[in-house]
Amino acid sequence: MIRPGNVRVPTVPETFPSVCPCTGLPIRSRPEWVYTSPAHTYRTTFVQIGSNIFWVIPRGYVTEADMQQAIALAAAIKAETLPGDAPFVFIESFEHTTGGSAGARRCYLQFTNSLKGLLGSFPYGMPPFFRLSFNLSRQLHLHRYKVHMVARYEDAVTKALAMLRDHGVADMPVSSPPVFRRPEALPKTPQDLSASDPPMALGSEDALSVHVDGLLAHLGTIDLEKPGIPEDPAITQGSVLHPVYEAIGVLKADIDQFLAEHRDLMAILQAHQKTLVEKMQEIEGHNRELQSLMRQSSDDQMELEENALHNIQTLLKPLVELIEGEIQTPVQRGWIDGLTARIDTLTKELAPHLDLHRYRLTPQEIRVARLIRDGVRSGAIADQLGLSVRTVESYRGRLRAKLGIRGRRRNLRTALLAIPDGHSEPEREGLTDDHPLMVK
Repeated sequence: MIRPGNVRVPTVPETFPSVCPCTGLPIRSRPEWVYTSPAHTYRTTFVQIGSNIFWVIPRGYVTEADMQQAIALAAAIKAETLPGDAPFVFIESFEHTTGGSAGARRCYLQFTNSLKGLLGSFPYGMPPFFRLSFNLSRQLHLHRYKVHMVARYEDAVTKALAMLRDHGVADMPVSSPPVFRRPEALPKTPQDLSASDPPMALGSEDALSVHVDGLLAHLGTIDLEKPGIPEDPAITQGSVLHPVYEAIGVLKADIDQFLAEHRDLMAILQAHQKTLVEKMQEIEGHNRELQSLMRQSSDDQMELEENALHNIQTLLKPLVELIEGEIQTPVQRGWIDGLTARIDTLTKELAPHLDLHRYRLTPQEIRVARLIRDGVRSGAIADQLGLSVRTVESYRGRLRAKLGIRGRRRNLRTALLAIPDGHSEPEREGLTDDHPLMVK
């Protein structure tokens, strides 16, 4: 790689035919579509082939400032000749380039990645330095478009046209393309070595060893975790291996950009994960509140039903029984029968699910439940059933669990009084009417 101070681009601009000899597409160029650096160490020329192919021809050594100027010109040409997001392709000639700074390479990637509609790029005539840099950036997926390195112009323009056609863009040639004859190469850029490059005689192993040792020492100072690369012009520019130093700098810049993008993506991902976790926690909190409200509502409804049934069982039915004992006429009997039927219907509508059968109680649990409902205390239940008081308390716990009132401040007897006893006479475990455990 030749340093910019050692390069001068020709003052004579490139000339182009009016029709591409490979595709038959028209070639369009203007004098103002050329940027030349103030020091005449770099020049880039832009050409339009057909409507959707842009031919870029850089010369010399490009610095970051020169690349920014070239990018501004390229953006203006693109906006003028192909506005909007229409698909297009670059072909890029590197036949007369001598090198570029890491900053220039970074600007180039940022600009080309930002272009909407760019399908791909076809660089050709690449020196080893640029080929190495492009290969690395492709391996690191730094290009957001397809990059296909080819050998010659005719390969580049032919494949560019094929890519456009694959995407539904058909540029029609103005005429059948003539038989291609490769034009003579443009004049090579003068590349006089600077006086600072010391001559190294062939076979001078000691001199080469010194340069290699310096290169290895330089590599040892590179920290992949930190952006940038330490520079010592006295070593890097004064060495016959300075093209290698330049290549290392560009490769490190590519790695830095890849790592920076990776860190940015990781930061975005972590932020999204944090937001997602917060939203999930918020939803879980709302869920818990909703479940609590539903449980409370269910408990309130069940308590209301139990209280209503308890009042029916303990107040209304005994009153009806008293009135029934005073019946004297058939008409009164009809009224009482109708009232009794309505009370039974109301009881079933209030709590159709409240039936001892539905709670899957064992026969012994049903016996204990009936005694508790009748107001019998645990000691008396233990005596009547031949159990210990601790066993009776255990049955009480099981009944509360099956009735869904474990740990709640609700009376077990009240809950049992609200549950109609759906057992028929034959289901009462063979108990006779005069059995002391039989509920009358």
